[in-house]
Amino acid sequence: MKRFTKIVFFLVIFVLHWVSQFLAWAMADAIGSTHDAHLLWQVLATPLVEVAGSAMDEYFWLVASLNSLVWATALTWFLTLFRRKRP
Repeated sequence: MKRFTKIVFFLVIFVLHWVSQFLAWAMADAIGSTHDAHLLWQVLATPLVEVAGSAMDEYFWLVASLNSLVWATALTWFLTLFRRKRP
C-alpha cells in the first residue's frame, strides 16, 4: 500500500505541476501580463527551464515536461520523508 501511495502522490504532483507550469507560461506570455504571472512562471520553471537557455526554443515541451518530472520526484521524496518521521 505504501508503494501505491507514493505512485499516486507522484502522479498527482506531476500532473498538477505540468498543468500549472503551462498555465503560468501562457499567462506570462500574454499581452499585458502582470508581474505576478511572470513571477509564478519563474518559480515553476525552476530549475530546468532556466538552465536550458536557448535550447528552450527548440525543446520547450520536452524540457518543461522533464522539469515537472524533477518537481514531482523531489516533492514525492520530501512528502515520504516527512511522513516517515511522524509518530
